[in-house]
Amino acid sequence: MDIVTYVHELMLGVQIPAKVCLLPGHCCFGLSLLLFLPWQILGFVFDKLSDIEHRLASGSSEKLQLGALVGTFQVAQQMIGDSAQ
Repeated sequence: MDIVTYVHELMLGVQIPAKVCLLPGHCCFGLSLLLFLPWQILGFVFDKLSDIEHRLASGSSEKLQLGALVGTFQVAQQMIGDSAQ
């Protein structure tokens, strides 16, 4: 399982069977960020995740896309802070 798939499953609250879980005890808890993120921010994150997946499927560097993933959540964090003010 790649990092983008793992993040999608966390975002959607999908539980992964333990036999395929790369981080036993961490990815099978069914955390759903849908309960915590406003829809605008959630839409932004999913849009960026789809862009990252597309670039990975096109053969882009995994390290570069991991940076894009971190950047996506950094921007989402700023959006959450801005919406709280």
